[in-house]
Order: sequence, then C-alpha cells, then structure tokens
Amino acid sequence: MQSKTYSLPGGSFSRTYRGRDGVVRAVAYHTPSQSAALLESDSATVWQRIFDDKGGTESALAYVLKNGHFEGDPAIEAQSILDSFAASLCDANLLVDPSEVVGVPPQSQQFPVRNAVDADENAEDQIAQFMADNRIFYSLVLELTYRCNERCIHCYCPENRKTVELTAAQISVLLDEFQSMGGMSLLITGGEVFARKDIKAILRGLRHRNIVVNVISNLTMADEESLDLLANLRPRSVGCSIYSADPAIHDGVTLVSGSWDRSVEAIRTLRARSVPVILKTPLMEHTIDGWRKIEVLANDLGCDVQFDVNITPKNDGGQSPVDLRVKDKAVLEELFSSRFNRLYINNEPMTVAPEEQRHQALLCGAGAAGLAVGPDGTIRPCIGRM
Repeated sequence: MQSKTYSLPGGSFSRTYRGRDGVVRAVAYHTPSQSAALLESDSATVWQRIFDDKGGTESALAYVLKNGHFEGDPAIEAQSILDSFAASLCDANLLVDPSEVVGVPPQSQQFPVRNAVDADENAEDQIAQFMADNRIFYSLVLELTYRCNERCIHCYCPENRKTVELTAAQISVLLDEFQSMGGMSLLITGGEVFARKDIKAILRGLRHRNIVVNVISNLTMADEESLDLLANLRPRSVGCSIYSADPAIHDGVTLVSGSWDRSVEAIRTLRARSVPVILKTPLMEHTIDGWRKIEVLANDLGCDVQFDVNITPKNDGGQSPVDLRVKDKAVLEELFSSRFNRLYINNEPMTVAPEEQRHQALLCGAGAAGLAVGPDGTIRPCIGRM
C-alpha cells in the first residue's frame, strides 16, 4: 500500500525535546492560524517524521509498523492508524491534505487569535510548564535597541538611549547558541527595532531558522521591503502599539505627528499578507475611555487587541510614567468585568483558572525556560528586570 503524502502549510514549526522523564515531546506551531500543540511519545515521533519529510508519511508509517500492536493485517491497521492521526493533524492546521483543498481562504480575513488561544490555551500552558520544569532554554526576548523614533510619554526605556548594540553577526551567533540549547520561541523588540540600519539583515538571518518569531514594533519606520521580510518570517504575531482610535490622541502619546497614520497603514499592509497583528494598547488615565473604540478599530483592521493597565516606572528608576496610571475605579471595574481575559500585565495574560485548577500555579519561565538579552548583550531573567 502506497503511503499518502500531505503538505506542510506555510508557517509550520516543530521541534522535539526529551524531558527528564525520558519521554519525547514535540512542540508544533502553525503561526497563521495561531495553532499550537504539544505531542508526546509515539505521537511526537510520528509527527516529527512527517514534519521532517515535509508531509511525506513513508518514514512515519515504518515507525508505526515497527512499534505498533496489531490484531489483524499490520499493513492495513498501521495505515489506518496513520490516516486517523494525520486527519487530526489536518484538523489542527498542522498538515494539509491536498485532496481536500478546494480553494484559498480570503487573505483579508481576521486571524483567529482570540478563538485559537482559547482553544489552544492548555497546549500553551503545557509547553510553558514542560520547558520550565525541565529547565530548557526555550524562549528569548531580544531587545535590539533602546533607540526609538517616537517619544511616548509613558515609555519605560531610559532617557539616555545611547548604548553599544550587538551587531547582526553577533546576534546570529547568539541565536545559534540559543537554538543549540533548545530555543524555539523568540520575541524581538526595542526601543524600535526598525531604528536599526541592519534590521533587514537581521530579519533575513531569521528566515531559515526553525524559530517561532514574535515582533513588537510601532511599524512607522518599516518600508515596503521591511514589511515583506517581516511577512516572510511567518511570525506568530506582530504587536503594534496603538494608544487610541483617535489619531490625535495617539499622536499625543507618541509626540510624533502622523504616527497613527503610518502605523495603521503598515498594519493594513501586513494584514493583506495574512500576518497576525495585535494592537497592543497600554491604557492611561486620559485614554482609557476610548477602549471600546480600539476594539472597533481592531475589528476593522482584522486584528486582535491586548489591553494593558500596567504603566511602569522607567528602567533607570524615573517615576514620571506612574502619574499616567488609570485612577478611575469605576472605569477599571467596567473594563475588568467586560474584558478581564484580554487584559495583560507586561505581555502576560491575566486569566482566571477553572475552579478545579486554582490550586495549581504555572511556574514562571523567567530564568528557568527563558531569558532576556538587552541591546548590549546584558542578560536578565526577563525584560522587566534590570
């Protein structure tokens, strides 16, 4: 019986890990659909063989035949087992069955961040817990620069943003080491990443790595080529700070005239290329009243939105941003009761666990499964610790 051939959808990433218990696990992502999965034991091995063979199943079928337990004809039963498993991978957006492809989905559709996160939240939690428990250096926050073309009134970056920055070559070596230690999840941020003259070289260097990339940028400095390079990475998300649906209020936060227009134009360009974009919206005393209009804007752009009520002091100890924190308890109560699961504290979601899970706490991965590296190469447990 000839083994069936599938195809890997663009934006697929996978890697296997062996835990302290000796069990093999595979972490799999399909970034355009925001799908994530943690597979164990034989399932992990079979999936990874399919992934490594770019959708081919001959090696996977051989593994099932060798390791399976059958009551009848091994060839028929093994194929049936593999077909059923492949169908579940197709349902999870990790494989595509060419015989069932009837058309191409609209490129302008809203990407299902919220729904996918709800569906895959347990997988994400399991991945994070597995990496922390096994002390696998899985995630890295890489601050490329403190420089920025905007001068946001709440920014935590120090006033003196001039510092020695790792070169593109040094970053490549750093990422080689990161991957060799188990690294798979990368967040690149700033400052403003496109303030670096070598950002295009850095993005090109990421293209062929088996790394799931997230990017935070205001996008105002990204030209057409830069946006193409960003789209070609198949990032899990691009986070863009939008402070208000009103351009004047937004520009009043960035202190740069026209910044709202440039950010939104770039967002539309990325969404036309099916790149998942998240509007990252820190809420301040003078902007919080417009949070519902931000949701309307996000829906119009085909984006998700993350609200953040945590305005922090500057990294150098300056307290000026703290004065911008929301103090109106009534507005906060309305927001919390309406959108609690979509609020974030320093990019960490605030969620309420089901009753039966409230006695369990996920181990923070800072220093256990992830680190942050500053523009000059300084290593910290996380981006919030100096």
